[in-house]
Amino acid sequence: MDGDDGPGSCFLTVQRATAVECALGPVAFTRPEGEELVVIRGTTLDIYACTQRLEHLVGGCINESVSCLLVAASKGSYDLLVLVTVSLQILVVRYDNNAKVLQLLASADAGNMVLGATARPASCGTSSCRRFVAVYLYSNIVAIADLAAVEASFEQNGVVDLKTSQKMFYVDVKEQVACLDFLTFVSEATPQLVALHAREDACGAWEDGQKVLCVHSVDLQKKRAQCLAKPELPAARGVANVPGRQYLCCDLIAAVPHSAGTWAASGAVLAVGAGYVRLFNAELQQLIAVRGTQACSSMLVKVNDAGNRWLVAGSLGDLYLLRLEGGCPVSVTVQCMGVSVPASAVATWQQGDYAFIGSQVSDSEVLHFHAVCADAPATASTAAGRRRKNLEDAFEVMETWTNLGPITDFCTKELGSGRLELISCSGAGSNLGSLRFIQVGIPLEDLGSSGGSLGSVLGLWPLGCRYLVLSRPGRTEVLQIEESEVEEFSLCLRPFIECGLRLSEETLFCCSIADLFIQVTRFGALMLDPLLRTRGEWRIDPLSGSITAAVDGEGGLLVASALGDIFALDLHSEGGTPCSFVQTSAWRLAGEPSCLCSREQHLAAGLWSDELCIWHRQDFGLQTLALPTLPRSVAFSPHLQLFTGLCDGRVVLATKTAGSEWHLQRTVVVGMEPVKLLVLPAESEMGPKLPQEDASSERSAVQEQEMLLAISGNGSILQAQSQRVVQTPVCLPNMSHAAFFSHGLAGLHHCMAFISEERLLLARLRCHERMHVRSLPFPQAPRRIAYHQPTRICVAGCCDMSSSVAMPSPSRSRAQLQFVHSDTVSLLDTMTLGHDEMISSVVTVSFTGDPTVYVAVGTAVVLQSEPEPTRGQVRLLAPCPSSSSSEVALPPFRVAKTLEVQGAVYALSAFEGRLLGAVNNRLQLWELQGSQLVEVCRYSAGVIVLDLQTLGDLILVGDIMRSVTLMRFQAQAMAFETVAHDETSAWSTTVDMLSENHFLCAEDGGNLLSLRCGQRRSNGEAVNVLERVGRIHTGEFMNRFQRSTLRRSMSRPGSAFDPTYCTIWASASGAFGWVLPVEQHRFLRLLKLQEFIASELKPMLSQKWCDARLDLQGERVEHEGFLDGDLLKRFLMMPEEKQQALAARARRERLDGLDDLDAGDDPLQELLEDLEMLSR
Repeated sequence: MDGDDGPGSCFLTVQRATAVECALGPVAFTRPEGEELVVIRGTTLDIYACTQRLEHLVGGCINESVSCLLVAASKGSYDLLVLVTVSLQILVVRYDNNAKVLQLLASADAGNMVLGATARPASCGTSSCRRFVAVYLYSNIVAIADLAAVEASFEQNGVVDLKTSQKMFYVDVKEQVACLDFLTFVSEATPQLVALHAREDACGAWEDGQKVLCVHSVDLQKKRAQCLAKPELPAARGVANVPGRQYLCCDLIAAVPHSAGTWAASGAVLAVGAGYVRLFNAELQQLIAVRGTQACSSMLVKVNDAGNRWLVAGSLGDLYLLRLEGGCPVSVTVQCMGVSVPASAVATWQQGDYAFIGSQVSDSEVLHFHAVCADAPATASTAAGRRRKNLEDAFEVMETWTNLGPITDFCTKELGSGRLELISCSGAGSNLGSLRFIQVGIPLEDLGSSGGSLGSVLGLWPLGCRYLVLSRPGRTEVLQIEESEVEEFSLCLRPFIECGLRLSEETLFCCSIADLFIQVTRFGALMLDPLLRTRGEWRIDPLSGSITAAVDGEGGLLVASALGDIFALDLHSEGGTPCSFVQTSAWRLAGEPSCLCSREQHLAAGLWSDELCIWHRQDFGLQTLALPTLPRSVAFSPHLQLFTGLCDGRVVLATKTAGSEWHLQRTVVVGMEPVKLLVLPAESEMGPKLPQEDASSERSAVQEQEMLLAISGNGSILQAQSQRVVQTPVCLPNMSHAAFFSHGLAGLHHCMAFISEERLLLARLRCHERMHVRSLPFPQAPRRIAYHQPTRICVAGCCDMSSSVAMPSPSRSRAQLQFVHSDTVSLLDTMTLGHDEMISSVVTVSFTGDPTVYVAVGTAVVLQSEPEPTRGQVRLLAPCPSSSSSEVALPPFRVAKTLEVQGAVYALSAFEGRLLGAVNNRLQLWELQGSQLVEVCRYSAGVIVLDLQTLGDLILVGDIMRSVTLMRFQAQAMAFETVAHDETSAWSTTVDMLSENHFLCAEDGGNLLSLRCGQRRSNGEAVNVLERVGRIHTGEFMNRFQRSTLRRSMSRPGSAFDPTYCTIWASASGAFGWVLPVEQHRFLRLLKLQEFIASELKPMLSQKWCDARLDLQGERVEHEGFLDGDLLKRFLMMPEEKQQALAARARRERLDGLDDLDAGDDPLQELLEDLEMLSR
């Protein structure tokens, strides 16, 4: 394939990172009054207002992950943020209140990707005046930055380079640094650093035991640091403690402000270690030592302004409050507050009354502290289903933030209508792992449901807050809703027969008007009082035919007849009580209406002749629009935009021009069945506002509009914005009908009724959320998973995990296989493996000549004495037959075959009726012969093969160091051959194949590479290589790719390019998304649009959107060969005027992608269609 004609790639994030890297609070970042919380998750930075509930203020995406976060003073009343990224880039940020965006003031490249990958997470601190910032970088090097005049320099010259402007310099502190801080109450001319020095063993790991605590004086003139102890840091241990140096076993240190007490007048240092707490003065003379925390400490934060209250977070989630009280001598009190989650970040506000505990391996929590209560009940379960162990927690969990990370593996399950459920292995550590069943869309809060199948339902309407009307073929049913005494929010239903409704006829429409209930059948309309007693009736003239549609509007009723007549009926009152219908207006249409709607004197009707009629009550002025197919429902938005649901699953948006003429503007696909439309209240009324990706107001404007529920097999929420339609799926399968209780439901507001899979469900839409997660906690963290389609069972391999990329280290617990039913999310069975045996791969496979779908499990025997496993197994699990087709057999699987191998089975893949495996650095192919797995081919492929992907007879091999190799299996010769390989090294983490010549590789630096087959000349001969044609820095450590089949073509009709596959990715931070192939014609147009958007929008924390760190040497290069879908989505949020300007600019430059446009074509509509197709 010629590269110029080949497809491009589009990288898109569906769910941003959920694992918390850093948090800081309280700060005054966007406003001088109040307290704010800064949270960084992956490459996302968010600011929240700190009240009893956190309220999102502003946020956005940054270029790479952040390892350290601190606050510095500004010249005004606002704080500055200082961020240190994983590639050792130091960034100084402020909030621009005029532009409502985060603004980069200064930056400095203090290292590169190589140093950032090998260095410890940066430890940093600010001086008491918040002028100086110290950042530990690597080896013995600490960077000191003076931020006193940064804002003034920025206003004069733009973004400041801290190094070239000599506002930052490096000092050598002689030893590795585990933790550092500025001592308080010292001269600004000679600030002092207190540092906890750690030493490394021969393997580069920090040694346990004693560390060295030292005070360093920083000479700003000479730009160097000097240890106050004499002699400075001896090479050997065992030297006696002297002023300025202490040898101690310690985890964390912090400088105590002088306001904590008279004993801290000249500065003090708090040191926390496993089992004790120590307090030192500025000369590091010990003031007091007490017994303290039970485990290693991970975080130490100040909780009040005085600095005499400190919160310690233990490595196991235990929390301790340290009280520094008294004068001289000082006393230290340690109080256990309970058990939360293992913390990666801690922030407090309101003088320590509230705390945010952010976690990378579990859900994060917002806590409200109170007095310890011995008989306090256990707090609620987290989203992962984990309950408190300690019933004496001195806090209440106010909020739980779901964290999907780290996602070590995942599989997908088809839900129908092209929708997928992602099932992830999430969490790390004992009792912290779980399976997460994830659907992207608006989740529902279940309030109750019917016990059995309802059968055929034609329509569904609420009457008041207690009744529900169901229209069935030839009859109508009324259900009365009652609260159940069994569960607080559970509701029960019972038939209601004693009412005035016409139960022997089909109901076409029901509504509530002025405390009255209205029923419309084919022969007339019925008026009932709140007790469902008949008040009045209107019958249609038989000469007009039967009623085909009805709708409420303007305090009355509109009905349509089969002959095209539209009647407006008002309620007539006698004695102040409505008792009859009065016809006030009538209109005649050209055909039989199929649907009807009304809003603010505007009326619209869809006709069976594939037409849409629009007119005004006062001035008939009928306008008819031709539709592509039969309309089945119509609805007006608040801004009089008209949505029409068609019978083929499409929704058409019609808008009014300046000349009051209506025209069809947009068409979106919501399903494959006839579309029903239902108007809902504004999103902001049904839930709190969503976090915004930037400070623009477009998202807020969308939230203030009414929503439209479109039902076509599944449900989707539609909202019109500018010239596009925002579409969000609802996480409820096979939805056929819906109704909204505008008057509430049994005292609950914003409730709805749904018909799903012939079952009635009462629920509330959680519109402030965009992800539905079901969780099943495990005692061990799941590492590998496969979905067995015939039994609908997930098979998850679980074991205790460590930080090793390839394999976890052995532990006392034995690895297990967990069998989970995907529909009920219930554990069916557990299979325990042998001692020291770890699960490294799980996949489903079918063999030639055998109809059974097996689950293949690859394992490794991990021993401390072996640098790389030398033994492993391949087990084939076969499903057990069940006694009934509707039941699951117990146990669901049995071990059918076992094969010993010489190494760790890092990857398995089904391959042409055989099983392909990666065993250490070898490819091995097995086939099923009788009752045995027999090896038929092997090949030594690299250093360590971590991932395999196959397509036809091609095999893509991902090596831990040697990047990617493309292999082909010769079936006749039963041999592997090398087709091409990437000549540049890359520490690959996962690979995938989008086509036979379109490959993806993710590497450990957060970069994504796109490759294709090419040739180069070597010694006069052509050599096949894999060329890198695309690269993009995602900032995500991608653990797994999985190929998925595209349900929609990404090409235009008639295009030769018809992609079949896309790639789903998931990362350690809990993020996941897509990589989509894009045809060359569309790719070039969108690539140029991407350049235009980048020139219009300033990124949050860098000079350009396309900056990236890719090469092993740490070189900064630009993105190429990729569409950044996250950036392109910003175009959809722009005002229409700016969109038009960018589209006109594209036409003026006569892009290749627009050369085929006629003079009448609208380039903006072309771009909007392209972007909406990519984002769906």
